[in-house]
Amino acid sequence: PSLLGNGIPITKTGVDADYGTFDVLDPGASSDQLDDGSAVIAQVRRMGRDDTKQAIERANTALSGWKDGTTAMHRSDILSKWSSLIKENSEDIATIMTMESGKPLHESRGEVVYGTSFLDYFAGEAIRPNGAGGGYMSPSPFTTPGGGAPRGKVMAIQEA
Repeated sequence: PSLLGNGIPITKTGVDADYGTFDVLDPGASSDQLDDGSAVIAQVRRMGRDDTKQAIERANTALSGWKDGTTAMHRSDILSKWSSLIKENSEDIATIMTMESGKPLHESRGEVVYGTSFLDYFAGEAIRPNGAGGGYMSPSPFTTPGGGAPRGKVMAIQEA
């Protein structure tokens, strides 16, 4: 499969320690394939504690920019594009899933379709004011500029 990478690092900078790689094996391989090395599907970089902490810090830093710097429509567009890319590459993704897990190819294809249905759903919900994906946020006159507690009288109305 053309999408199957080999040891792609999660962090751009990496850390000083090199933990090496480990083999991802075909679960349906015979003992002969295991012995001659042909059962190896890919090699994946091992990650240590520092790598993991660094990846979490990078994700946390990216979250605030995503949360505060994007509109609901922009997030919806990104989810839709992601879904489209997965659908365009669905056969490759299903093949990789089958190679890695040993499940039948038709089950992997079904999982790809099932997974993209969530992206499509939340892409639609992202732009709804009361959507399950969080909808869009409008400024509230009931908080301080610093995001403090509501002040004054607050009334809530629930839609029927």
